[in-house]
Amino acid sequence: MIWALQTRIMPGREAVMKPILIWSTSLPRELHQCRQIIVSSKGDDENHTTITAAILCSDIIGNDQIFIHDFEHVTLPLNSVSETSVRKVSLQQKNGRLIPHDDPDHLAWQAYNGCIFQGA
Repeated sequence: MIWALQTRIMPGREAVMKPILIWSTSLPRELHQCRQIIVSSKGDDENHTTITAAILCSDIIGNDQIFIHDFEHVTLPLNSVSETSVRKVSLQQKNGRLIPHDDPDHLAWQAYNGCIFQGA
């Protein structure tokens, strides 16, 4: 899920936040454990950006799978977004983690033994 929190910056009596759900998804039933989500953005200017959400899960035998959802041509403030692409990366190892990066095009996954796979 991606939420637009609409936080109030200035003092006042209104609610501190007025969250609006702008996107949610369902993952395949064969996934058993989703344990990490990384959301990153890359903007061309202050009113146009690309958002990438990477979700790390495990399949029924424990191998890691990454689902990468891309949202392009997003304008700010966020009211709603629609996916432009979804990618799936299946890995033959277990218990890894996603490594955050400033550029959503450079997602990396690190295995439990320290090996890094880059380019998901």
